[in-house]
Amino acid sequence: MRKFVLYNPIRMVFGTGEFKRLGELAGEYGKKPLVVVGKSHAKESGLLNRALRNLKSAGMEPVVFEGIEPNPRLGTCIQGAKTARDNNCDLVIGIGGGSVMDASKAIAFGFYDPDGMWRRIAHFLPDYEPVDKALPIVLVSTLAATGSEGDGGGVITNEQTNEKMGVFGECLFPKVSIIDPELTK
Repeated sequence: MRKFVLYNPIRMVFGTGEFKRLGELAGEYGKKPLVVVGKSHAKESGLLNRALRNLKSAGMEPVVFEGIEPNPRLGTCIQGAKTARDNNCDLVIGIGGGSVMDASKAIAFGFYDPDGMWRRIAHFLPDYEPVDKALPIVLVSTLAATGSEGDGGGVITNEQTNEKMGVFGECLFPKVSIIDPELTK
């Protein structure tokens, strides 16, 4: 039986109003985050603007990547990873529900090889390589129920092959997860 050892425990920050600490907490892991959000909720609710103001006031230079769909697609994750690379981002911040958090994890490891992401997900491929490195990940959950803020895995859909696969790796555990009940009600 394979023994699983978690070397880098997740720092869970829970409480009403804790979202305001985003810049402080994320700033421990980088200065130029790729901020990953879905198609509309974060923007329409004002949450994205609050996050950007908070990050900028902490001296960070955030880059926004919008458009993560439910059941995040490989193509979207590849595009996010390339955006992170093109902008020299040094961490990934996911703000949203399970799909955004899963996509953020894929983007974080995809940063190192965007075009080779699927071979790190699809374990049945002959050229499969396990995920072994990723940018630091900070997650902000806006949906109580996914659990993605507390694990080292995600589910990604390859829209070209109609395959939906899980990806796991110790490096995919978030460094910090913020769970603020004001964001999940």
